[in-house]
Amino acid sequence: MGVATDDGVSVLPSYKNDGSTATPEYYDYSWKNGDLFDPVTGKTQPTLGTVHTHPDPGTGDPTASVYDVQYFSNATPDKVLW
Repeated sequence: MGVATDDGVSVLPSYKNDGSTATPEYYDYSWKNGDLFDPVTGKTQPTLGTVHTHPDPGTGDPTASVYDVQYFSNATPDKVLW
């Protein structure tokens, strides 16, 4: 999962994710008013938008799931979801 900021793109860890899920909370990241809180730096990064893939082989479905829309609508309201 990538998070676009004014400084570039922060690429979050993914070793606990599966082929259809990107869950920043697994790595102690969280969302504060639509911006990403980075547990490594202890700072909140102003967020422009997010991007993540669904790398399950064979599905090829680029459509955002209902879960994606709900999660990012709540976590990053008024931000772009690529």
